[in-house]
Amino acid sequence: MDVTVSAKYFYGKAVEGIAGLDINVRKEGGVSDPERVVTMGRHSLKDGNAFFVVNITKIVQGLGGQFPADAVLELSSRVYESATGKEESRVDDSLMFVECPFKFDFSRSKTTYRKGIAHYMQINMLYANGKPAHREVFHLTIDGGTPQEHRSNYDGHYVARIPAANQNFMSRIIQVYAPGFEKCTTGLVLQPYTGDSQIVVDKVDMEGTSFIWANTTINMNQAAQYTGILMLITARGRIVETRYFPPSIDQTFQLEQDVLDKVSPVGRVFAFYVHNAQLVADSSIFHVDAKCREKYNIQTNSHRSIRNVGRIQRHR
Repeated sequence: MDVTVSAKYFYGKAVEGIAGLDINVRKEGGVSDPERVVTMGRHSLKDGNAFFVVNITKIVQGLGGQFPADAVLELSSRVYESATGKEESRVDDSLMFVECPFKFDFSRSKTTYRKGIAHYMQINMLYANGKPAHREVFHLTIDGGTPQEHRSNYDGHYVARIPAANQNFMSRIIQVYAPGFEKCTTGLVLQPYTGDSQIVVDKVDMEGTSFIWANTTINMNQAAQYTGILMLITARGRIVETRYFPPSIDQTFQLEQDVLDKVSPVGRVFAFYVHNAQLVADSSIFHVDAKCREKYNIQTNSHRSIRNVGRIQRHR
């Protein structure tokens, strides 16, 4: 594994000096054991960068040969400035030893579905350390069917459209996994939501644009028996957007940037109508992802995880 230590002054000029690198393997959240630290020595900075090669296989062998699953690889660097002799240190412990390099999170997705209405499933794909897995491929199966290949966006997010059930399922089973890691499959069981009159509302992201999507079981042949559909977007206890639509089966509108700015980082959308004096409603919590990116002083050529095969997950 290649490790780069970068050192620059706050005004951007590269530091002249040397950099050292120490390596330790410890449990996540644990304390470093000085007796297990491996010292990589010191290298001169060139244009503010020092380069190190870390032999992961050798480090694992030094631990007795047993793969340290779920442990972290702690990289500790010290930079010594030539002109003054001052030193600065930085620790990076975001690299993990894992059996499965990815995790999937469905916490933004609903756990119920409506018969006859498509379901939009919010999938977050993460590296083992919890960072978004941007532009990574994964497979999705619906009710044990043929796997479908999808790719996460730059925030590790994907919205999967689950077609409406064409038969009476007691529950629907959704499973996702990264190619080659079927043993790490993550599943979600969708339970049916019963009721004659129904509405589903969700925030859906398509090609970088955010939409509010609503679908109903309104009978358009008897539209006069229904009120229109009212949608409200709220954030921090305030209504930030209101939309009204006449009775319809589905409605979609784009979330403009000023609304997203008011909502960030989290909001809720409500949608409801009245039929035969009965209120029919649904709501969804949704998130607006930050666009900033972290910058590390210590950089590796890995995807923040080390698999149990003596190899590194490398950038494509």
